[in-house]
Amino acid sequence: WTATAGSGDVLAGMLGPLLAAGVPTLWAAALAASLQARAAAALPGPYTPEEVATRSLPGVIAALRT
Repeated sequence: WTATAGSGDVLAGMLGPLLAAGVPTLWAAALAASLQARAAAALPGPYTPEEVATRSLPGVIAALRT
């Protein structure tokens, strides 16, 4: 799934705000990749990376906050 067209765009979209917030580069990269992988695993099916980000990522982030 991570080799799908658009997955790098989604990853960069998550990475940018983390870096802007002052998260160290390595931690930000690891967190963004982990969130992307969890979101993809939570939404099985033939979805594009953009669909996974909009449908699954908010729930993954909410679950981590609890």
